[in-house]
Amino acid sequence: MPFKKTPEFDPVTPPDIDAMSVEELRNALRNAHRQLAERRTHLDLIEQLAGIGSWEVDLETDSNVWSPELSRMHGFDDDTTPKTHAEFMARVAHPDDASLIEQGMVALHSNKTVTVEFRALRVDGTVRLFQARGMLVPNVSGAMTKVI
Repeated sequence: MPFKKTPEFDPVTPPDIDAMSVEELRNALRNAHRQLAERRTHLDLIEQLAGIGSWEVDLETDSNVWSPELSRMHGFDDDTTPKTHAEFMARVAHPDDASLIEQGMVALHSNKTVTVEFRALRVDGTVRLFQARGMLVPNVSGAMTKVI
């Protein structure tokens, strides 16, 4: 039996979902989930190989999302990674460098990268120097409320 390739998700020209059957929609959704999981795994591996981590802060909710590699670099696991920027500042930022981080957050503008070097307190008590780069990006509504 010949191999039948499943259609790939194309974000530039998405399928006409109004013309698709329920089964086609299910298959398209399964493929999109599979591809997303593959991309996530790929990104995680790239971060691990490069020794970098990524993060996102939602300025409206103060919530943080850290990549697995960034959590590892700080000594956290999924359950102990700071969930808010306030928690990050209280638990991770070296007290003498907290103002540097806050100055970096204030300096954020769209399409402009801000770089901050700061000391962080790891879970095991050691201090490590980090360089964070961030920029404001729009949320799904277009408002500049996210920092990556």
